[in-house]
Amino acid sequence: MQASDRTPELLNLIAGSWTSDALAAALALELPRLLTEKPRDPTELATVTRCEPAALARLLRALTTIDICAEGPDGCFAMTPMGARLHEDHPQSLHFWSISWTRAMRPLWSHLLESVGTGQSVR
Repeated sequence: MQASDRTPELLNLIAGSWTSDALAAALALELPRLLTEKPRDPTELATVTRCEPAALARLLRALTTIDICAEGPDGCFAMTPMGARLHEDHPQSLHFWSISWTRAMRPLWSHLLESVGTGQSVR
């Protein structure tokens, strides 16, 4: 790949909303709290969160690609230092800001084209 080829960067921008969706799911399932308490395997987490184990494992692996959690050699997942900031008790927590963004602010962006076309705010 040539240094001037920014295709990967552009693809990340195109598909970037998945990260907000993954974080919203993690927050709704309380994964920052659960994985800060101790590393857990997807089966144990699925029981606690009442999720389907294979689907939860896919979410956890997606979160590893954005450095929110890490999978150990034993298959257990734990929060990374960056992901730990999603726990509400972290001294530099972004927990409540993350919830605000994923539940209230982010959905407004789906109306951007309408707002630009009409000149009206969607808020």
